[in-house]
Amino acid sequence: MKSQAVAGLVCVCLSAGTDRAFAQYVYWADNSYSTIYRAPTDGSRAEEAIIAPSVWSPRGLALHTEADRMYWTDRERVELASADLSGGGKVVLRSAEDGLMNPGGIAVDPLGGKLYWSEVNYQTRTGYIRRSDLNGGAVETVATLTHAFATREPNALALDLIHGMLYWTESGAWQVRRANLDGSNSEVVVTGGVGVPYGIVVDAVGGKFYWVNGSSQQRIERNNLDGSGREIVVADINGPIGIALDAARGRVIWSDSDQRIRSANLSGADRRLLYTSTDRVWTLAVEPAADRLYWAGEGTAPIQSSKLDGTDIRELVLHYAAATSGLVVLPEDGNLWWTRALWGDFRLYRSRLDGSQITLLFQSDEGVVSARGLAVDRVQRRLYWFATMEIDYELQSIALDGTGFHAYVASGLDGVDDFVIEPSTSTVFTVNHVPCALMRLPQSGGQAVTHYADPKTCPAGVAVDSAAARVFWSEPGMDHRIRTSDLAGLNVETLPLPELASPTLLTFEPLTQELYWFNMGIPAIRRAKLDGSNALDVARLPSSVSPGGLGVDLRRPGDLDQSGTVDLRDYASFQNCFTGSGPNEVSAPCVFFDAEPTDGDVDRTDFAAFYAAL
Repeated sequence: MKSQAVAGLVCVCLSAGTDRAFAQYVYWADNSYSTIYRAPTDGSRAEEAIIAPSVWSPRGLALHTEADRMYWTDRERVELASADLSGGGKVVLRSAEDGLMNPGGIAVDPLGGKLYWSEVNYQTRTGYIRRSDLNGGAVETVATLTHAFATREPNALALDLIHGMLYWTESGAWQVRRANLDGSNSEVVVTGGVGVPYGIVVDAVGGKFYWVNGSSQQRIERNNLDGSGREIVVADINGPIGIALDAARGRVIWSDSDQRIRSANLSGADRRLLYTSTDRVWTLAVEPAADRLYWAGEGTAPIQSSKLDGTDIRELVLHYAAATSGLVVLPEDGNLWWTRALWGDFRLYRSRLDGSQITLLFQSDEGVVSARGLAVDRVQRRLYWFATMEIDYELQSIALDGTGFHAYVASGLDGVDDFVIEPSTSTVFTVNHVPCALMRLPQSGGQAVTHYADPKTCPAGVAVDSAAARVFWSEPGMDHRIRTSDLAGLNVETLPLPELASPTLLTFEPLTQELYWFNMGIPAIRRAKLDGSNALDVARLPSSVSPGGLGVDLRRPGDLDQSGTVDLRDYASFQNCFTGSGPNEVSAPCVFFDAEPTDGDVDRTDFAAFYAAL
């Protein structure tokens, strides 16, 4: 089992049965692998990853639209990998264990069933272009590039499948070359006046190839397929890098050192800004049939896509290094929300409960130094997190659909580790390490006050029971305890919970009156009644961990009225939501009946799962 640094914990999805569609889960985030997991709350099954990163530093990206696959090279992880066009189903085709070295450009030949990529060995100053079948097998070396005084590094590849030619840009020799697909008859097609050539794309029907002339030249050029007829297409670009062609609309698309993706017509006029990234974009690819642009680069979401006009941006493959510091699950909406942060870039995402349909809802601006935590106000249907700004500390908020951003100054806080919203009193309870105490402040911001402090220990996790007007917090210090008080900080008690070992994260489930907590000292996720009965280890996590944010929600799929059972009253509601077998997108509360795997409608498959629970 992997080493897991737990960053968020949420219990969801109760069921009377054992069917996977209506199973009972505990959810947690793991910062060791930037992954969100879930496992049944009865401990009957091992955990499964539902949100998992797939890439670190992609350099090349190619599409095989007929097979619904994308291929990329990852320079940092030394991988040649593939996934479907929505970002799922990642497969590592080749890695360093297979002899892969510093992979760069990549291209796919769907007709010949071949994958082409470039490598470089900096020790021997040698570049390579290799090819394989589409699953990474049967590897051949197409070209070996050497130079007496410099490293010949092939940067980007492009294929002309009409004439059976392979094109590539090459630093070290500062040229553009082409060869037959098997590497024979290699020749220089562009030399002289070349800065650092990066991206390249071939328009075989139009008889042209377009390429990036970077460094001192700062422009996009094009040539006839044999290298003749060289001309400038777009000049005065600040550090052009990647390039793609929207041939149907007659537009060239490029990325630059300003971290922007732009386009122009084929005469260089009518420049348009398509997307502003937070990081460098290395490579671009177009899927014309679906009217979509794909790109790969650095940052929190290294592989993304949009429509060719820059709208409908989707984040497809996530970064390994981005930390998850908050997690909220709302089964009545059929969604979960989580945060990821990398190098000052804070992002809020939403997906379905099975991890599908990832959507970026919010991205921080340049004034945010760092941000962490995530909590929900179910009454107002808003999400909250704390952000460290350049001059103050803020409690920031947004509606569940990503609209209506608000920010409130939070005074007297610095270093919030976890927090929760108590909606009936509009109070935020936080556990802090500066000061080391359980604090509270108004939901609209303002001055924080001490709710409870013990000089011998720092609280680590917090939860509330609004119906009983109680707040719970964990103390992982010498006493290893979980305590509770009323909402004013009075009537403090220690709960008689068994086998506490440096408890940190907490979540309270009101329907069963149970606490779930993370035992950092074991480590494990554990649950028990408030009197200590019915104690059970839900998931064992045997490696050292580092807990973070927390959210709470546990409900029964199918139990729409929250009576504790799936009964005939819920059946009446189900009949109102039943759509048959058509692709009808459902919304709350009908989404509550869309059993896993979710497909966006309440149909006969969902009826079978509902009937089993009934």
